[in-house]
Amino acid sequence: MSDVLEKIPQCILVICNKDGTILKSVSPNSLDLPAPLLEPNSFIDFFQPVAREQISIKYNTLIQPGGGAQQLYSEQKSYTAFLTKQDIAEQEHHLWLIFPENKETEERCFSHYSAKELLNEAPAGLFVTDHQGNFRFVNQKWLEFTGIDTSAALGKGWLQSIHPDDLEVLQNNWNYYLAKNSEWGLEHRFLHKMGMETWVWSQSRPLFDHRNRFFGYLGICQDITAQKKGEENFQKVIQRLKKAQQVASIGHWYLDIQKNELEWSDEVFRLFGLQKQEFEPTYHSFLHYIHPEDREAVHNAYSQSLTQKSNYQIRHRIITKNQEVRYVEEACVHEKDENGEIIASIGTVKDISETILFERELKLAYMVFQNIHDSIVITDHTLKITDVNQAFTKLSGYSRQEILGETPRILKSGWHDTAFYAQMWQEINEKGYWLGEVRDRRKNGSIYIAEISITSVKDETGNLSNYIAISNDVTDRREKEKRINQLAYYDILTNLPNRILLQERVEQRIYGAAKQDQKFAILFLDLDNFKVVNDSLGHFAGDQFLREISSRIQKILYRSDIVSRISGDEFIILLDLIHKPEDAIKVARKIIQELSEPAFILNKTLQSSVSIGISIYPDDGLDYETLIRNADSAMYYVKQRGKNSYQFFREEMNQKAKERLNLEIHLRKAIKEGGFSLAFQPKVSLKERKIIGFEVLLRFENGESNIISPSIFIPLLEELNLIQEVGRWVLKQACILGKPIIDKYPGLSMSVNVSGLQLENSIFIAQVESIINETNFPPSLLDLEITESIALSSINQVHERMQEIAQMGIHISIDDFGTGYSSLYQISNLHANSLKIDRSFIRELTYNKKSAIVTKTIINLSKELKLFTIAEGAESLEEIHILQELQCDAVQGYFFSKPLSYDGLITFIDSFSWPIG
Repeated sequence: MSDVLEKIPQCILVICNKDGTILKSVSPNSLDLPAPLLEPNSFIDFFQPVAREQISIKYNTLIQPGGGAQQLYSEQKSYTAFLTKQDIAEQEHHLWLIFPENKETEERCFSHYSAKELLNEAPAGLFVTDHQGNFRFVNQKWLEFTGIDTSAALGKGWLQSIHPDDLEVLQNNWNYYLAKNSEWGLEHRFLHKMGMETWVWSQSRPLFDHRNRFFGYLGICQDITAQKKGEENFQKVIQRLKKAQQVASIGHWYLDIQKNELEWSDEVFRLFGLQKQEFEPTYHSFLHYIHPEDREAVHNAYSQSLTQKSNYQIRHRIITKNQEVRYVEEACVHEKDENGEIIASIGTVKDISETILFERELKLAYMVFQNIHDSIVITDHTLKITDVNQAFTKLSGYSRQEILGETPRILKSGWHDTAFYAQMWQEINEKGYWLGEVRDRRKNGSIYIAEISITSVKDETGNLSNYIAISNDVTDRREKEKRINQLAYYDILTNLPNRILLQERVEQRIYGAAKQDQKFAILFLDLDNFKVVNDSLGHFAGDQFLREISSRIQKILYRSDIVSRISGDEFIILLDLIHKPEDAIKVARKIIQELSEPAFILNKTLQSSVSIGISIYPDDGLDYETLIRNADSAMYYVKQRGKNSYQFFREEMNQKAKERLNLEIHLRKAIKEGGFSLAFQPKVSLKERKIIGFEVLLRFENGESNIISPSIFIPLLEELNLIQEVGRWVLKQACILGKPIIDKYPGLSMSVNVSGLQLENSIFIAQVESIINETNFPPSLLDLEITESIALSSINQVHERMQEIAQMGIHISIDDFGTGYSSLYQISNLHANSLKIDRSFIRELTYNKKSAIVTKTIINLSKELKLFTIAEGAESLEEIHILQELQCDAVQGYFFSKPLSYDGLITFIDSFSWPIG
């Protein structure tokens, strides 16, 4: 219409229906019209009231067929109106062009513009057809739609240039309406000859002549392309919105409060698992699907929002058609009328089930993060700390506020070097994680050991975003492990590796030496006569002495060598690398020399010697057991030949080791099967020249009927801890056999040897009491012989046992006297009744003045202390005479009798006569 106004200046365009009610009026701003005419309600309202009756008559004339144009007058101005009629929206409408009275304008309109030309100016496509549907008139706009000229259009059917996709439907409708001569209207597309599409709304009204005969159609085509595109775009938006809602699990609803009608979007139905026909669209139906426990809260929230005329948001549970419980979040706003009253509610529903689950997991993860005992540190990709948990603050001493923004370097203790951290970060960068231990520093400066795992975290694009370090304080654990390791692998007394650790190191060395064709040596050390030190000065002094020995040995060795204490006085050395056997000899000699130097223990000067056996890998063995066994054999070889030396292993030494093993087997068998026997050696008084008693001696024969010396098998019984069982058997058997002898021969006593290990045993006294009571042997006639080294030891248990023995009325003899480290004070405090002078002094009486002096001193000392003296090992008449001169009380030895069998003892006693004239 704006085009029409531009070509027809000072024109008012009015569209009204057939009764004159104005639907639309447009006038140029330059048109000078009275104010009342700017917003008229009816066509007649353009004129003053006094003229309206006359105008109404003329108006009715104008709207009649052929009404044409007429001049209309008001009091102020006159107008010329030009009329065309159009059917719009299925109703008859009149299109008026109204001009103020102006000669120039009037002439211009009527002289230059015919009705046809005015129709060409119309913004809609206009056409007129005959009764067959062929075009008789088309205006310019219609031609623009189709792209054809007037000559091509006239005389043709109006279906030309219709879009092929719409042609069939349109032709069916056209034929239908043409046959009925009725009005019609529909949407369709024109296809321009240049390929452009135009959407139009076409309407057509039948034309009748004065005889009411149908002679054609008058039609209009209005361009609705923009509208259709808008509708298409709107539908696209709707579809995208539905898709977005589906993706986001968000639906929307609309509740008409006055009608109680509820509308749900497709996504809401999907969320509830319902089809549209399954849901009654009311508020109460909606409440039915709310979880019963949440229903009241949802209703109250909505009711309160209505009362307060406010929006609301709430989370709650729903129950789907399949009885599945899901979580949703609702948000609601309200529509209000002009009075501010709520007339409708509009809301959204979002499925947040996964969100709730995630939030729970996140909350749980945060609770774990905060309450886990492990320390957790999170940094960004630049290593700045972004978060820590409570375990970290407790471990490090830093508060969360103090540590945020810092880097883990704040914990650096300085314990690790640059290479350590370089290796750690290389592993993190290559593998994405690192596991290990670090020593960190707390805020207060103390250092702790942390077992830590560091993991790098990447974002969804693959770029590094964070580092997470999880650690825990293992200081106490490592200390405990260290202590356990110390107990498991190190000797408690000397802190040297024990047998277990030694074996590991030797086996490792075997593996390395085998690959590199190398040699190494095993030195088996045994301290000579250490038992004497232990027994005479006590275990405390012995322990101090062993520590001193260990320290001296360590000073001699290289750092790669290992010295291990494997038993009381036995050590094994692993010489890590030797080129020739002489290298082991040098070390052995240094050890012998070093250990020969005096040691000062508890204000006493002690000297020791050592026996060393040597085995060489691979010459003397290819495994740990063989190397140790062969070195042990070599050491025993040294022991048997005088001690305080060294010896390389030779194959024949294995024979000795086999003999020792064979002896052990037979000893165990003898205990089990009763393979031991007793011998008896008389004791003779030099003053009274008669038998005063006898000593019970243990005898043992191996499986080959060879008598084994007690000096060989008794130490082995002690080493194997079998002496307790054998000693008890000896005492009981001696009492059983000795009781008839002392009953038959009054004045005789019986002596039995007791091992130091027996005295150390807490049950020894009870065993003695039990045997005496069981055999009814008189305690006063029983003499228990204890070696000097045991009797004078500092072992409290030994002294206590000796006192208890004396209290029982049993006599005590100190055996092998003179070989230990005795003192006058110690002897005076013993609970002994007699001293037995060691046979080593008696053997040398006739030719060694020193031995004679020592023997005389012992006898004189005994007399002063009122102790009975017995000389062991008297074998010659000359020795007997000397002992008589020295006033020794009694003798025991081969001069009078060797050890006898039980029957032999009875015979000896019955037939005894003093053999010296």
